[in-house]
Amino acid sequence: MLQSQAKLPGGVLTRLKDYEIEAWLCSPDEYRDIYVLGKQPTSPNWRQMAQYAVNHILNDCHAIPPKQRSTAAVLQRIYERWKINPGLFQSKVHYVTVLAAVTDQLLKYFAAQPKDTEPLLLFESFTAVIQELQLELSMIFQVAQWTKEGLHIQKIVVNEDPALWNGYVQMMTLFSCNGFGNLPAKIEWIGLLSGKRRVYYPRKKDVARAVDYMEWVRSGMEKTHLNPDYSSEEGHRWDCYMMPSIIQ
Repeated sequence: MLQSQAKLPGGVLTRLKDYEIEAWLCSPDEYRDIYVLGKQPTSPNWRQMAQYAVNHILNDCHAIPPKQRSTAAVLQRIYERWKINPGLFQSKVHYVTVLAAVTDQLLKYFAAQPKDTEPLLLFESFTAVIQELQLELSMIFQVAQWTKEGLHIQKIVVNEDPALWNGYVQMMTLFSCNGFGNLPAKIEWIGLLSGKRRVYYPRKKDVARAVDYMEWVRSGMEKTHLNPDYSSEEGHRWDCYMMPSIIQ
């Protein structure tokens, strides 16, 4: 929780984690309740539980040698990991629809994976110092592949909120520049429910915008910490920091 994070004089946050930023982007008020006021989070919703299962399925299936990763093997891992209470969904039809979409997209995802290589990074966490902001940023790399073009970063998601896509691209652009000394060749965001793939090719000129974006995020989070009664929704605007993407 952010109460334990280091701060500079005046309440400036100096350490942030990607999942905390995503929580603030999704709902500043829920972020305030959990990370500032210390309230117990409500029971996970169906999207959170589905993402939890998907993460385990990705990890399990990538652990299978590529040449042995058959459709049957992927389906078996989905069956083993999809232990979600149908009561969390809007209806039985909704439950079946989500499971079918997730299964279809995961089968397509693994069918398209290289058969001769394994991911360079798989659910690994790294921390980079963002010098311009005196900030430590920690990020979890869900899947990253090394290609002839360079680093190809993938994130497979259930929640396809555009604010989360934009935040991820901005954070990954800034993190890679400071942590790795270079930008990834491609950032890919795969939506399991819609089947859409958002692709972004970072450029050097994007780094300055990413710095501005991260300062905006930190400022909003700090306001939430310094004044728990502050309604973040009023100033919760990120449109001016949108990164254009190719939707496939």
